[in-house]
Amino acid sequence: MKKVLVAGVLVIAMLGLLSAAAFTSPGDPTQSVNVTASVSKAVWLDVTDAAVALRGSPGINAHIDTTAEFEVRANWAWTLTANALTNLNGTDAGGTAAVLPASRITVGGSSAEVNRTVATGAKTSSQFVPVTYGQAFTWADSAGNYSGTHTYTLAFQ
Repeated sequence: MKKVLVAGVLVIAMLGLLSAAAFTSPGDPTQSVNVTASVSKAVWLDVTDAAVALRGSPGINAHIDTTAEFEVRANWAWTLTANALTNLNGTDAGGTAAVLPASRITVGGSSAEVNRTVATGAKTSSQFVPVTYGQAFTWADSAGNYSGTHTYTLAFQ
């Protein structure tokens, strides 16, 4: 009987200890998390009007469509550069392969044969940038049809 009594007392003591542990506060109910974020520089360039059609002859401009248009998105100051245009290839009026020098095409009023900055800006969610083309045909240019690709680069300042 004494053993049962001791065992009973031990069981009650153990239950008391367990219940005390079960009902103690788990700690502060409000905790914090340290949040950090790193946003990288980003630029986005879209050509919204990619067709330029120049017409004319030496001393006469008969433009059809002289403006290319770009949409710029950037989260930092940016620069839009027209890279140097290469010569335009085509055929002359007789059907013979011919070349029109890049120096005969202008971008923003200056020769397209060299790299040139056509626009700069601050960060923007959307900004449209028109770029005007022109021609400076000479009597040395063969009558014909020519084409080529002009590349632009959008970069951070």
